[in-house]
This record gives sequence, structure tokens and C-alpha cells, in this order.
Amino acid sequence: MQLRGWLRAAEHFWENYIIFGARWVLAPAYLILVFALLVLAFKTVEEFFNLIIQVRQSDEARSTAQVLVIIDLILVMNLVLMVLFVGYVNFVSIIDPEREEDWPKWMGYLDYSGLKIQVIGSIIAISAIKLLRVFVDMTESDHVDIPRVVIMISLHITFVVSALILAIVNKLSVKRSASHESVETKKEHENALT
Repeated sequence: MQLRGWLRAAEHFWENYIIFGARWVLAPAYLILVFALLVLAFKTVEEFFNLIIQVRQSDEARSTAQVLVIIDLILVMNLVLMVLFVGYVNFVSIIDPEREEDWPKWMGYLDYSGLKIQVIGSIIAISAIKLLRVFVDMTESDHVDIPRVVIMISLHITFVVSALILAIVNKLSVKRSASHESVETKKEHENALT
């Protein structure tokens, strides 16, 4: 009898303090993402200053390419922020902000499955910006690196197809989950009537 009590205490300690507490191992990784955001913010400011400094010497194409670099950095920052918020809330701990109005609107509906769609969407946007930068650079250059452009377009198409497949799979799993819940609710209703 005492052995059973000791085993339950050991199981309780293992599950509550070791297994459940292991989620905090992820916390330093999310802190690294915060530092990555700071680095990207610095690079964005640096690119903006380069744009301002070179505004007189640059033509329209070069200025457009510089702005696309800034947009690219901001899209990556948005992606890092989404992964930071959703990953932390889903895997480490619930965030309880002091002011509810500061809570991002997308946090209320973006779960881990939705994050995958947002991440691939952000990757597609970043890929499109990179392609646009290559095309802008091609307008002012005599040399065109055709293999590089073909590889970039192929990767972009791969990202788009991956996003479509992921969206279809998510849609099917939501439908399956909804129909399963509907069957469960119908069974509960029938059991209540009998």
C-alpha cells in the first residue's frame, strides 16, 4: 500500500515538475527571437538611413530596390513576431497583458494550425519581394543571371503550391472535426431524450 502511494507521488512529481515544467526549456529560444527582432529592427533603420543618404545619387529603380529591402525586413519581423507570440502561448505559458487593448487582434484566433498558414503566407510574400527586387535589379543591369531567376521562380511556385496543399489539408481537418463534433452532439441529444 505504501509502495502505491510512493509511486503516485513519483508519478505526480514526474508529470507536474519534470514533463510539464520542460516547456520552460523553450523560453530561452523565445528570448533569442526577441533579440533577433531587435537586430532586424536595427537593420531596418540602417537600410532606411542608406536610402536617405543615397537619395540624390540613386535612380528610381535603385530607390525602389532599397524600399523593397525595408519591406522584406519588416515582413520577416512580422513572421518572427507571430512565431514568438503563438509559439510561446501554445507551448510555454499564457500571456496576460495588463491592458487588453494592447493584445494583437490576430492572437484571439491564430492557433498553431493557423500559424502554419500565416508562416507560409509570409514566406510567399518575402519570396515575392525578393523576386521583385531581382527584376528591379535586372532593369538596371546588362547581365541577367537566368539560372538564379529560374531557381527563385521555382522556389516561389513551390511555396505557393505548399500553401495551397496546407490550406486544403487544414480545411479538410476542420470539416472532419466539425462533423465529428456534430455526431457527438447528436448522440448526446439522443441519449438525453431516452
